[in-house]
Order: sequence, then structure tokens, then C-alpha cells
Amino acid sequence: LLAHFEGSDKPAGTAKLAPAGAKGLKDEAGMVGKGVIVGPGARLAYPVKGVIDPKAGTVEMWVKPARPGSSAKSRVLFQAGNAFNNGLHLLIDGANNLRLIAWD
Repeated sequence: LLAHFEGSDKPAGTAKLAPAGAKGLKDEAGMVGKGVIVGPGARLAYPVKGVIDPKAGTVEMWVKPARPGSSAKSRVLFQAGNAFNNGLHLLIDGANNLRLIAWD
């Protein structure tokens, strides 16, 4: 899945895959062109079947946190699959650590 956002919840990347769920998104100037803000209460989800291979791949993104570094809440940046069942989670935890958790 390659998803470059240009003021739309539909990616302008090579996959051209529509989200399975998009709610409360906003666009903003990004590193190149526009980016998407997934703020509090917002959601952006894509189907994983036929798109994400749990055995190999790359996750790459530009992140511009809009919260204080001292926030005690975890923020999920990327999630594929389920915890403890072939899942992958990339998050900033409540102690402000970047964590990658993978289960098989």
C-alpha cells in the first residue's frame, strides 16, 4: 500500500485503494504536497487482505506529532492485524517511546 495524500482521504500513490474507513480527516501541508491529519476521534483504515504481507514489507511515514511530549497517552501510528495474532503495531507509548511490536 502506497498512500500519498493530496487533500483527499483517497491516496494518490500506486495502490489507489480506497480506505475501508475514513472519519474526521483533515488535510495540511506535508513534507511534499499535502498530508493528512488523523486527530482525536478520527480514523483511517485500509483493508489488509492482498495488500499487506505479514512476512515481509516496509512501513514508512512522516509523522508530525500535534501533542505535548509529556502526554501520558499512547498513540498508534500504524496497526496491521491483531495483537498476539499475526499483528504489527507501531506506536508512541505513554512514556514517549517509539515502539514496534510484532506478533506471529
